Amino acid sequence: MQNYVLIYACSNYDNKVLLVLKNKPEWMAGKLNLVGGKIEDGETPLMAAEREFNEETGYEDRKSTRLNSSHTDISRM
Repeated sequence: MQNYVLIYACSNYDNKVLLVLKNKPEWMAGKLNLVGGKIEDGETPLMAAEREFNEETGYEDRKSTRLNSSHTDISRM
């Protein structure tokens, strides 16, 4: 089973949440979304979150804080 991370990035300074305008996959093109993606082999969820954040925004996260985690089994939905 493939695992994923979803990043809720917010600012303590102006109460804003980061959303990215997707261009792929095609069915998501033009839609706003949170940053996220697959957890690769050998990665922890926090490592995957930091990598995805950098890949999708171009920013290097220097102060990651894991506030919460949850697990959803989509095969049961």
